[in-house]
Amino acid sequence: LKLHGYWIPADNPRGTILLAHGYRSTFLVDFGLAFVFYHSLGMNILVPNQRSHGKSEGKYITFGVKESEDMKCWINFHNNTFGNHQMILSGLSMGASTMLYLADQKLPQNVKCIIADCGFTSPKAILDEVFRSVVHIPSGPFLWSADLFARQFADFSLSQKDTRKVLAEAKLPVLMIHGLEDDFVPCDMTQQGFDACNGNKELLLVESAGHGTSFLLNKKMYTETVIAFLEKYLDNF
Repeated sequence: LKLHGYWIPADNPRGTILLAHGYRSTFLVDFGLAFVFYHSLGMNILVPNQRSHGKSEGKYITFGVKESEDMKCWINFHNNTFGNHQMILSGLSMGASTMLYLADQKLPQNVKCIIADCGFTSPKAILDEVFRSVVHIPSGPFLWSADLFARQFADFSLSQKDTRKVLAEAKLPVLMIHGLEDDFVPCDMTQQGFDACNGNKELLLVESAGHGTSFLLNKKMYTETVIAFLEKYLDNF
């Protein structure tokens, strides 16, 4: 599987942030306005097209399950190509879940923390929510069929990953962010993951923010929270 991404280096970098965009989205839509902020912190930016997005290959989107394994490849690629700068893993929506699914795994020592903005708990949970609240039809028959399809054709299960189980064994500090007015991924999914987390954790809930709009709605609070979090876990920050 060939994956495509972009490397945006910083002068005299203090670290690298690896960004994972959301379902059927792009890095420019999800992070374009944040690039200036992260560069102002002295961060290199490594931003892949997730599998089956943009120029990256892949027939199926797996809601963060296999995408999280792809991110491990990107971490190794970064370390082998650009050096072992201390790294932040960050994602939005499906990208947030993609990164959180790595929280319990043994990663290279230069990976320091995770920032997850408006992620869902599991593929099954978000599909159930979409069908009940958006499509307004019973989700049971669809979920059974979708899981069967996923197992047979995409080699994963809708119940294979769950942030609550992963974060219960978290090895990395996590900052979890969600807009309180998110009508696509319920804010409660972030709250559930946060409550289950047994590691170092912080939570930012942004009033009036919808799905993926916390940075836009309250940039000052968002950036101050991120900076304070990074000061705790990055070396010489």
